[in-house]
Formats: sequence, structure tokens, C-alpha cells
Amino acid sequence: MPNITLSCRDCRKDFVFTDSEQKAFERKGWDAPKRCPNCRAAKKLTTPSPATPAPQPSVKQAHAEGHLLSHSSSNRETRSEQVPGRIPSDYLIKGYLDEEGLLRREIFSAEARDIAAVLNARDTTPTRLRSFYNKLAAINYQLEQTGDFNLTKVKLAAFLSTVEYARARSVVPEEFLDFINRNLLLAEQSPKCFSGFLEHYKSIIAYAKSERNFTAADWIGGRGLPPGYLDAGYYDSNGYLRREVIIEWPKAIVEVFARESFSSTALRRFYNKLKGLDTKHQFNRNFKLLLPDLYAFERDAAYAAARLVVPGVFIGFAVKNVDLATRDEKGFKGFVEHFQSIVAFAKGKLKEGGNRQ
Repeated sequence: MPNITLSCRDCRKDFVFTDSEQKAFERKGWDAPKRCPNCRAAKKLTTPSPATPAPQPSVKQAHAEGHLLSHSSSNRETRSEQVPGRIPSDYLIKGYLDEEGLLRREIFSAEARDIAAVLNARDTTPTRLRSFYNKLAAINYQLEQTGDFNLTKVKLAAFLSTVEYARARSVVPEEFLDFINRNLLLAEQSPKCFSGFLEHYKSIIAYAKSERNFTAADWIGGRGLPPGYLDAGYYDSNGYLRREVIIEWPKAIVEVFARESFSSTALRRFYNKLKGLDTKHQFNRNFKLLLPDLYAFERDAAYAAARLVVPGVFIGFAVKNVDLATRDEKGFKGFVEHFQSIVAFAKGKLKEGGNRQ
């Protein structure tokens, strides 16, 4: 169906109700929105919170008021306060992509941790999360083979029905269904958005409490790292790599990794990932294209820690270095040099083998 133009009941300006939005609303039996995206977002943000948490609104109510469809480009400095066990009101309000069409860091980190905390509070097991992710991965594989995104949207509609059935049988909580609904409204807009959903979902699995009761979010603040680690950055005031970045800090980090039974095999695996990004950058000099891969590096550290492949302290290490590496191209090069020094000093000091069992 073609895009249609509607008039906002608040600002009286026209806005476009897209083809994909119409199909999503029709499939779910919802009325067309009465407000434009900006006014829907403004109404949500200015509605006062009750003294005690109100019941979670239904999925239909949430989307009718535009909790998700507004992709405001304004940069809000603070996130809305999260009510334990409930999805934040501003969740995914900026979508998956930034102004340049690249995946935002938040879908790999802060927003993923928010949802993981909500689902943890509702006792959603990692096994259950992975089982539904695997269904999405199968849909993505079919898309890669056929290139038919219209078929993908049909498959996503069937996937939603599966989740709704699981919710009706109390296999998953209402919050999981809400999470899926919000993401599918974005994911069905384009193949790139669907890819964003998959990356976001993988990040949620990484930060969910594991079967061994491990929570990756407990380590993101640098727990276990040497005091002051990289607080001065990689470079001095003259733009040269600091000595401590390639000598003292790598030695200190190796000592920490050795105490935590970090294997040389796992360390090299992550170093090879980083070197792969460096090689990729040599062929494509656009540094910004590396950013989603660096965000995924941080996420993958959390996932590996939850599976006991790396120690929890490696999560804080990854967060600290990704923070520095994503600032500019020079920061990325500093991370590569720093990690290379760690690998060099780790020779013969870390155990061999795989998981930290």
C-alpha cells in the first residue's frame, strides 16, 4: 500500500504514515496514529509518572501513542529513569541507526543492558532467549540466500505469532512480547534495520544473567583492572604513544589476566578480531565504518565472559579500550598497539587451552 499523509491532532502539521507502518498496524488491528512522531515523543516525555508504578501498558496502547515510532534526532543527555522490571519509556526512540546510517553504540551496550535487566527480573532464561534468537537467525539466513525482504517480513509476522503463542502459554513474560513488538516495528522497515535488530538481540543475550548466575554488567565499570588504567589515554600532549601504553600497562594487564586464568588461546582470538578490523581499515579508509564492529567487540567480550571463555575483568578492559578507540582513527590505532603489547608480554605467562573451567 502507498504511503499516506496524516494531520497531527496537536501541531496540525502533516506527517507520513509509511507503507511498512500501515502494514504493521493493520496486521495487529491498531488504528492509525493521531499524532506525528515528534508530538508522540513529546507527549510521552511530558506525561508525569504516577507516585507508584502504573501497570505496564498494553502493546497496542504503547505503539498507538508512538512510544517507538518516533526516531527523534535530538540528543538527550540523560536517559529516562528505569522502573525495575519494565522496559524504559524511551527505549529505541532513536531507532537502530544514527544520522549517518550506522548502528548506534547504545543498541550494543546501554539499551541492551536495560532490556537484559528487565528480562532477568522476569526470570527469562538465556536458553529461552537463544531459542528465539535462533529463529530470527534462520530468517536472516534465508534473506541472505534469497535477497527477498518481502518474504522476510512475512516470516517476521509468523515469528511474532510464535512469540504471542509462547506468551499465551506463559513460556515468556509480557515484557518479552513487548520487546519483540517494539523491535519488529523497526526491523521490518529495511534489511539494515533487521540486521540492527539481530545485533541488538545478540547484545541482550550477552548481558543477560547466565545459567551460572554470571552478569556481565557487573564488570563494565572496570572491576578488577589496575587503578587509573588508561585514564590518561593512549597519547601524550605531543600526540605520541605514551610509554605506559606499550610497556607498563600491558605488563600490569597480563598479571591481572594471569590471576584470572585467562587463556592465551582466548586472548589471541580477540586480538585476531582486532587485527582483522585493522586490516579491514587498511582497505577501506573510512574509519566510521569500523565503529559498529568495535561496538560488537565490546559486546562479544561480555558474551565470552558469560560462557567462561574469558574472565569478567576482560569486559571492563574491552569497554575502556573501545571508549578510547571509537573517538577517532588515531584512538583505534592506539588500541591495536596496546593490545599487541599485551599479547607480546603474555607469552608464556597465560595458560593454554579454552574455557576457564
